[in-house]
Amino acid sequence: MDNIFGAIQAKLKRKKEKRDEEHLECMEKVKAMLDKGEFVKDGTWSGKEVEFLNDHLFLTAKPVVFLVNIGDIQYVKKQNAWLPKI
Repeated sequence: MDNIFGAIQAKLKRKKEKRDEEHLECMEKVKAMLDKGEFVKDGTWSGKEVEFLNDHLFLTAKPVVFLVNIGDIQYVKKQNAWLPKI
């Protein structure tokens, strides 16, 4: 994360642009979420912020898939201990 902040701040020092300021704000929001232990995908993002996020490909921004190996009967009867947690 530090190299992302460093690159954006270096751009801002050379030439102050609104897009770079917005990018820095977005990355600060991401850092705050990660510090809290939250996934990036669970945040509320504007269209422009989504563009910034797509540039960095954060692992916690990816969808989550749960694979449960249970039988059809267990699924229908809801007998598996892990099923309610999912």
